[in-house]
This record gives sequence, structure tokens and C-alpha cells, in this order.
Amino acid sequence: MIQWNDSFLTGNPKVDADHQRLFAYVNELEKALKDGVSFEKLTSIVEFMGRYAKAHFISEEAIMLRAKCPAHEENRSAHEAFNSRVRDWFYRLNEGGSNELVIEIYQETSKWLVEHIVKVDCQLRGCHIP
Repeated sequence: MIQWNDSFLTGNPKVDADHQRLFAYVNELEKALKDGVSFEKLTSIVEFMGRYAKAHFISEEAIMLRAKCPAHEENRSAHEAFNSRVRDWFYRLNEGGSNELVIEIYQETSKWLVEHIVKVDCQLRGCHIP
């Protein structure tokens, strides 16, 4: 499980709350994998996570743009790349995915989320948000 801590704080309450929810969804997916829930339930969690992340990305990019955050473009590009990966996962899930694919999604998503927040999103700290 990935644990939220202050090193993930961006200084923006909305962004931080969204990130905490994303952590919770990733952890929910991990628990579901450990509990051996049905593939349909796993797919449902992954699809919800993908929709939530997409909405979060739009909101976060707007916040960074308004704040004139120097990481805005890097963030937007990282989101585009991750969204492309999510589209590929959804395609593979719909084409007869497996629990192994869900494990891959969990592992890549949890790693990406932690690294992205620390390296990119936390650059929002100290930026003035009008």
C-alpha cells in the first residue's frame, strides 16, 4: 500500500485532496487483488480510477496554469503520456484482459503516481494561485 505523507503536499488543498483520493483508489485496487475479487470488480475499480485521474488532470493543469507554475508544461505532457497508457490498458481490458493485466496496472499506476507527485506536482509549492 502506498501511504500518504507530507512529502506529497503541493500546497494546493484541492490538488492534495485529489491526490489523497487517488492513493485511496490505488490502495483499494491492491486490496481487491489480495482479496481475490472477481475480474469484473477489478475492472470496475480500474475504470473508475481512470475516469477520476482524467478529471483530476484537467483540474490540476488549470490550477498550475493560473499559478504560472514552471512545471505546467512538463505536467501536461506527463498527463498526456499517462492518459495514453490508460487508454491502452482499457483497450486490453476490453479485449479479454486478465488479473495479470490488472496487477500490471496497479504496479505501474502506484509507481507513476508517487514519482509524478514528488517530481512534478510538488513544484506547485510556493506558486501564487490567484
